[in-house]
Order: sequence, then C-alpha cells, then structure tokens
Amino acid sequence: MVSVTVRQKDLTTRIVRAFDLAVDQRDLEVAELIARALEIHVTRAASQGMADVEDLRERLYDVRSRLLSLRTEA
Repeated sequence: MVSVTVRQKDLTTRIVRAFDLAVDQRDLEVAELIARALEIHVTRAASQGMADVEDLRERLYDVRSRLLSLRTEA
C-alpha cells in the first residue's frame, strides 16, 4: 500500500479543521456537509490506492463520533 501523500494529508487536515470549527460553533448542518466531504475524500483516496486507508478511516470514525455527539446535543 502506498503511504498517504503530503497533499492528501493536507486536504484531510483541512477538512477535519473545518469540521472542528463547525462543531465548535454547534452548526450541525455545516458539520454534516463537511463530514460528507471527508467521506468522499476517504473513499476516493482508498479506491485509487493512494492512501493509508487505516489512518484515513480512523479520522473518519472520529468525525462520525463527534457528529453523533453534536446531533444528540441538538
């Protein structure tokens, strides 16, 4: 498996940061959209064999967990 490229890590990091901001602001709608963007990114990276899928899936799992927490608070 090819390791995650710097470009992929950068995009993943930026998406997760945007998600963090949406959660901090308790903006569920935006957080859901950003989580979906991360899902698309992870799926695309994995299908192209260009990513350390486990690392990306772990980030996605964390995002989904936080999103679930935000939904229960709302």
